Amino acid sequence: MEFVKTNKSSTKKYENFVKEFVGCNFFVFVEILSVEWFRILTATLNETHHYIISEFRVLPTIVSKLDWISRT
Repeated sequence: MEFVKTNKSSTKKYENFVKEFVGCNFFVFVEILSVEWFRILTATLNETHHYIISEFRVLPTIVSKLDWISRT
């Protein structure tokens, strides 16, 4: 399994996490960094079977909106 970085952060620390989702085309991992910031990781399996990992930080209000969207 190969990983493609979409930003400057290293994907090495997420490889074991991603390996648990082998076979999934897309998944999201949310980590609480602080009261103000959450880290969201997304991994998408592309047509060449590489996981494209994106990492970005958002405010909790945005995360709650994403959670609401995912439940509908």
